[in-house]
Amino acid sequence: LVMGRKGDVGDNLSDLQSSVITEDHMPLYVAVELGCWPAVAALLCLGADKNVLDQGGNGLYHMAAKRYHFTVIEILTKVVYI
Repeated sequence: LVMGRKGDVGDNLSDLQSSVITEDHMPLYVAVELGCWPAVAALLCLGADKNVLDQGGNGLYHMAAKRYHFTVIEILTKVVYI
C-alpha cells in the first residue's frame, strides 16, 4: 500500500475497517472508493472485473468521479483485458 501524504494509511485503514464488505463491495470497489490507486492497479492486473455496479447502478467510474479520485479514473480507463 503506497500513500502520498502522512496520515493517509491510518485514515484509509479506518475507512476500510468501517466499510461493510458485501456482494457489491468487493476488494476492487473498496479500493476505488478509498482512492487507493496502487491497489486498484494491482487488482486489475490480477483480473478483477472493472464493470461491476453497486446496488444503485453506479459503476467504478462513478464512484471514483464522485470522490475526485482522478488517478483511479485514469487507471480504470487505460486497463485493457487481453
